[in-house]
Amino acid sequence: MIYAYMRVSTETQAERNGTQAQKVTIDEYANKNKITITNYFEDLGISGTKTDRPALLDLLNVLQEGDSVLVLNTSRLWRSDTAKVIIRQEIIKSGADVISIEQPNYSINSKDPNEFLINSMMELLDQ
Repeated sequence: MIYAYMRVSTETQAERNGTQAQKVTIDEYANKNKITITNYFEDLGISGTKTDRPALLDLLNVLQEGDSVLVLNTSRLWRSDTAKVIIRQEIIKSGADVISIEQPNYSINSKDPNEFLINSMMELLDQ
């Protein structure tokens, strides 16, 4: 199953329907790639440095082997090394993976050192 996750950091972004643009891009990507999204999870006005986000916790609780989390980019999931380590660990433990639209080669399970380096640099820029 594929689950979409969207997040905006500030209340102002949330009030302006900040996740709507993410949802449009996610839906376009899903349609183009013949992906059926099982459910959408959305955190509004919560920093990506925090790991106790209600929708994120709900998402992590439903993930199973072979599932994927579809995001605009990994900065929607995490914005700090601490959050990244915790969230990645939970996704890996469940046997799931991440599909990042703006980082098309991203995989938390990749063993390719070149991809690891590129993804790490992208995540560093997100911070």
